[in-house]
Amino acid sequence: MQSEIHNIIIFCILVTFLVIGLVAFLLIFITTTQKKQFSFQLSLDSLKESFESKLMSYQLQIEENVFNKISQEIHDNINQTLTLAKLELTSVDSKEFGRNREKIYSSIHFLTEAINELRSLSHVLNKEYIRSIGLKYSIEKEIKKIQEVREFEIIYEFKGEPDFSDPETEVVLFRIFQELMQNVIKHADSRKVNINLNAQTENFKMTVKDYGKGFKADEIQHSDGFGLRSIVHRVHEMKGVIDIKSCPDEGAIISLSIPQI
Repeated sequence: MQSEIHNIIIFCILVTFLVIGLVAFLLIFITTTQKKQFSFQLSLDSLKESFESKLMSYQLQIEENVFNKISQEIHDNINQTLTLAKLELTSVDSKEFGRNREKIYSSIHFLTEAINELRSLSHVLNKEYIRSIGLKYSIEKEIKKIQEVREFEIIYEFKGEPDFSDPETEVVLFRIFQELMQNVIKHADSRKVNINLNAQTENFKMTVKDYGKGFKADEIQHSDGFGLRSIVHRVHEMKGVIDIKSCPDEGAIISLSIPQI
């Protein structure tokens, strides 16, 4: 009898150890699997982020190439054609104008305006031109152009002179400024804009504030829109920081800081 009880106790102990071992194995297996899944998810997120970053870079590069191509086309063909048309009109003897005098003079005036507008557009699209005149003058020209065609109250201040070791940085910053202003014009529904730029510190700072309808700032990363996401990408590529503050019906303040090295 005692022998049977002893055997039963040993059997129960063995079963207990077996169960404990099985449970331990399952726990280790589950933990290891979860770690592998977590590691895999991190790798997947990293690959996704890297892919999105490269895709964004390619998109921006293509955009810049298209800008340069359009700029060249305007300069080499369209502008030249309009200039030749103007020369043809101005070369006509005014005595032969007759009753069409006013229409011909008006046509010459419109051609002159079109040539000037196209020249200005060609300059804005061409990054070599932006490099040659610098960030400050490029932004001032852009503001002047906006004020000529839009009823905006623009409060503008630019302190100091930018000093970047890479001239491409000024081109990128100008593109960011253009994108910010386009967002205000197209989406903000604002008639007043504050623009502050400061190059007097070790970091170049840009702030654009509008008084429009605003948006949910935390939804930018999940947005299908290219504008603000491209701005965030460009700032990070330049080792800078960006702060976007906005709420519906409360306008938006977008500030960025880029190292001047």
